[in-house]
Amino acid sequence: MSSSDTDETPTISFLISNKKKRLLVIDGYIYQQNKSTAKVSYWLCEIKLCNAGVHLNSDDQFRKYTENPHTHMPVPERLEIRKMLTNIKSRVDREAKAIGQIYHEELLKANLFSKLLLSIINSFEIFDFVTESFRDMNFSNLNFSRFNFSR
Repeated sequence: MSSSDTDETPTISFLISNKKKRLLVIDGYIYQQNKSTAKVSYWLCEIKLCNAGVHLNSDDQFRKYTENPHTHMPVPERLEIRKMLTNIKSRVDREAKAIGQIYHEELLKANLFSKLLLSIINSFEIFDFVTESFRDMNFSNLNFSRFNFSR
């Protein structure tokens, strides 16, 4: 069931973009503000090919989802990376530590390195599964003589 199918008011939060603009976060999806009036602000999914949107009132309270559903799944890692970068930027402004040290500390805190390794390992497992599947297939009955593989 997608977020737009529920009657519950979703939990919203905000991040700051690289261009110092607010980004809306709901259920793992990130939205950019499209336009705003005195009473309503209109937000669109940050993925350009997705037309999903949200309306908030002037107090940043959820009003409704637009009729268009998301055309993709949320990517939690993308959200975690954005949060980590926001933390790094605010710490760089506040603290006298080296940027590299702050980056390293936030990277460890976000635990993204282990998640990255896990995704790489999963990718290799999928690759191994596919290559084993092809290896086990019998291609001896296929006739490739009509194809010219030379350049």
